[in-house]
Amino acid sequence: MIINATVPQFQVLGLARCNLTQFPYFLRYKKKLQNLYLDQNKIHGLVPKWMWNMSTESLKYFNLGRNLLSGFEQLPDVLPWVNLRFLSLSSNMFHGPLPIPAASTLGYEVQYNNFAGEVPPGICNLSSLLALDMSNNNFSGMIPQCFGNFSDHLTLLLLGNNSFHGTLPQTCIHQQKQLKDA
Repeated sequence: MIINATVPQFQVLGLARCNLTQFPYFLRYKKKLQNLYLDQNKIHGLVPKWMWNMSTESLKYFNLGRNLLSGFEQLPDVLPWVNLRFLSLSSNMFHGPLPIPAASTLGYEVQYNNFAGEVPPGICNLSSLLALDMSNNNFSGMIPQCFGNFSDHLTLLLLGNNSFHGTLPQTCIHQQKQLKDA
């Protein structure tokens, strides 16, 4: 077992492509991480609830893409990383409710999962988004009208290969944003 004193309080941790099968337990003691790369591993099962206490004030970039994750232990209403800028949960096996990151988030990737149902209204609080990729899931229902209220800087909105119906909000069309496969 690694004791907290043996692992420094680093700001960047890159563990992509390390064949990890579970979350490194020492992360639960990290309070100053800014960038965390756990993508392209074999981490499986649920995201543990202790992750919600890790680096809540400092984490800005978190990549969990391309693992074998299926869900979350005690998913909070809004993810706790208050200064988050980018979150990737892409290419896993997530199902259940869509996690909602902090309003500070600029990029959010959840493509190639099994999220289903209507998009939760909390997504409307992400007014600073530059890029949102929700493609290749099992979302259904109306395209949220709040997508038209996102920042004028939204340059990428990928919704393809879901079961949405309805039309894009008029404000999206009038602002001539680069929107793909709605």
